[in-house]
Amino acid sequence: MEVGSSIDGIVGEDVEGVDCELNKDRNESIEPKVGMKFDSVEDLHSLFKSYARLKGFGIRKRSSTKDEDGVSKYVRSFSKTIPVTSSFEMEKQVQSAYTISKFKEFQNELNSQMYCRIVSTRKEGTTSVYEIKERILFGEGVKKKVIFNVSYKSDEGEIECSCHMFEYKGTLCKHVIYVLVENEVELLPEKYILHRWRKDVRRPHTRIIITDNGWVVTPEQKRYDEMCIAVTEIADLAAMDEEDSREVMEWVSHQKNKLTKRKSRSGSNNPSPITSSSLKPRKIIYNEEDPRRINVQDPEVSKI
Repeated sequence: MEVGSSIDGIVGEDVEGVDCELNKDRNESIEPKVGMKFDSVEDLHSLFKSYARLKGFGIRKRSSTKDEDGVSKYVRSFSKTIPVTSSFEMEKQVQSAYTISKFKEFQNELNSQMYCRIVSTRKEGTTSVYEIKERILFGEGVKKKVIFNVSYKSDEGEIECSCHMFEYKGTLCKHVIYVLVENEVELLPEKYILHRWRKDVRRPHTRIIITDNGWVVTPEQKRYDEMCIAVTEIADLAAMDEEDSREVMEWVSHQKNKLTKRKSRSGSNNPSPITSSSLKPRKIIYNEEDPRRINVQDPEVSKI
């Protein structure tokens, strides 16, 4: 076996005819060169592996995935918690609810509220409008004062800033946080804790367990699928009429509030843990008329 004489258009040194005798017990490693000949693929692999180890590739690869204590960085990063930097209850609220990266964004805005001041306040009906002055640093040592308007409806718990950071980024800005703090609001309204970044959000794939026998559809997943089909059918029937749609949405909102309160009283949003040993593998039936549809049936009732 011969290593080619041209790699990516670069011609290397021609050492054709030089046989490479590889000795696994030898500490030194021959530098790979174009034109080398090998008796087998194993010899070729051994040379490059030995040369890579000599140059420290193996050490650098391991250090990139583990810390000095040997614990994988990525595994540890999911389990660690970023400490709070203030005594505000809303910071603790976001810390317990959000993922680490999203909590850092909120924490940065919370700490930056020190650069904000209320210039004026006015009433527009039931809405209080605050003019917030922020000192912003431009370039090297250049500070500029910028005015932002924050509209706050305390009765409804609605707040909006002219910077629209929450609308495009999903994180409340420093101006909004400053107004909430000035109004002695301890906890953020739940509408501003977005579902997509919560740590306790349930992902669809967690309702399916993979065992040695294959995919196992849990009772929870079966109920979920049945409800999705039923709700989709209702949506199809109600979508064409405004009044029907409104009635369905009111019913959905009522059911959501009732279930949320029930889950809060129980102290957990998660169902009882299910062990794989208590589950039975389902039979997977492919629909010949529509290959995209897969029917997963209980082995106790499906007989082939």
